[in-house]
Amino acid sequence: MADTINLFLINAPAGSGKTTYIKTLIRKFSISSPNDNILCITYTNRAAIELSKDIMSSHLFIGTIHSFLHNFIKQYFAHKEVIELYFSKYGGLIEERILNLNNKDQVTESNNKYKEKYGDLSFDIVKKNIKVLYYNETPYNSLYYGGLSHDDLIEFSKCMLDKFPIIKRRLKSKYQAIFIDEYQDTTSSVLNFFALCNQTKVLIFPVYPEEN
Repeated sequence: MADTINLFLINAPAGSGKTTYIKTLIRKFSISSPNDNILCITYTNRAAIELSKDIMSSHLFIGTIHSFLHNFIKQYFAHKEVIELYFSKYGGLIEERILNLNNKDQVTESNNKYKEKYGDLSFDIVKKNIKVLYYNETPYNSLYYGGLSHDDLIEFSKCMLDKFPIIKRRLKSKYQAIFIDEYQDTTSSVLNFFALCNQTKVLIFPVYPEEN
């Protein structure tokens, strides 16, 4: 598939047969290129379950952007260079939270808990204690502990790809076809994430099943 388009964005209103159409495309890819890996990113876990019904292939990953990124990126979360990148990106926020100049009660409570656990709180102590990053599966970062929120898992993963070409090359070589379902509900950073990693010509287009 070196000379074919391998990024597809599927757009259609609810009830138009979009899920069935995506499944049909996936099956066609699987039959025509049985050794190619296919990635299908959905907006919710429920959509991922629906798309996965009746499709069995070891070359296919169907899931949300967060489940995919966590599975793909987490092997690098203990690397020294990646942790240094974390502090480069979030170090300013960590220092602001430690200072807590606005005397926010919630931050004060968080800081006191950290002091109780580790004896003191400073930027150097936080940096020393974070040995591995993780996805905390919430809307909020756990800055003192290396926990990435929903949004920051995406943003930080993109930073990693920009900083470390080897990760980008791995993603580019891993998947030969990428489907992004419900892209109208997907942030531009997610679309750019896959567009920048795509190894062949990229074409973004709406597809309406009822017209095909």
